[in-house]
Amino acid sequence: MACTHKSYDETASEDRRTVVASAINSQRLEGLELDVDTLADLDNFISGKIDLAQVKAKIEARFDRLEPSI
Repeated sequence: MACTHKSYDETASEDRRTVVASAINSQRLEGLELDVDTLADLDNFISGKIDLAQVKAKIEARFDRLEPSI
């Protein structure tokens, strides 16, 4: 039987929404919840305001601020 899976189109907001929902649900299955800033970044990714590299950079910057200096 041939695969009928639709390829991911990074330019389609509905595809971005689907992959974000999947990632959020995976986190929830692990007992984790995303913070409001990350959810806002993901909403901006879905709407096409920022790309995935920018989402990653914003999240990393927030975590860098949280790490105690040694």
